[in-house]
Amino acid sequence: MQFGKEFWDVYTQLYALWMPHFVPHRQLLDELLAHARISKHASVIDAGCGPGLLITRLLEQGHEGPIYGYDFSPSAVEAARKRLADYAHIAIEQVDLEVMDWNRVPKADAIFNTNVLYALKDPEPVVRHATSRLKPGGVLAISTLSNPNVDLLVRAHHRWTRLHATLEQRRAEREQQWAFELMGLMNTQIARATQARFHVWDEAKLCSVVESTGLCIQYRNGAAYAGTGALVIARAQ
Repeated sequence: MQFGKEFWDVYTQLYALWMPHFVPHRQLLDELLAHARISKHASVIDAGCGPGLLITRLLEQGHEGPIYGYDFSPSAVEAARKRLADYAHIAIEQVDLEVMDWNRVPKADAIFNTNVLYALKDPEPVVRHATSRLKPGGVLAISTLSNPNVDLLVRAHHRWTRLHATLEQRRAEREQQWAFELMGLMNTQIARATQARFHVWDEAKLCSVVESTGLCIQYRNGAAYAGTGALVIARAQ
């Protein structure tokens, strides 16, 4: 991972506070899940699960199958375990996706990787390893930063809030505004680092890497996450 555990631990704590309120992120998760089209009994891997927001969204949609979450950050793992403590069919583990033994990861019907690749030192092997853990006919759903422009995300969030937010949503957002502002500063660091280290993949690059694993792309969006991300859904043969 780029940066160290301390950086991602702080980032994760802010992420867990703010992202449930952040409209572009909710919309990204809903887009991933809508186009992945997995059964509620499917086995799922969330590679880079953070504090468990994608898994939470799955549960809100009635998912009942086993879910395995993996993350680099101890704080993320702690937050995810706390958030998901009431669900016996969910297991969260702290691992580094770049050095873990993928052979011990159970085969799954669906693997999600949401805004993680940009933070890795070498993302392509992680995509290949993840693909190797898909069952026949399984789905790989990946999003990653293609245009790390924090201003686009902020404008999209505030535009939705002005038009649709309830009083309760506005109150909750104000209470966590400090976390959002600090995350913005950290996101600026991430954006500069990813651009300097060539880990910003556009839609064409992401599709090329996924297709090189032998998967068939079923959905792609080069302007996901309020225009800052690329998203690909692909299926194993």
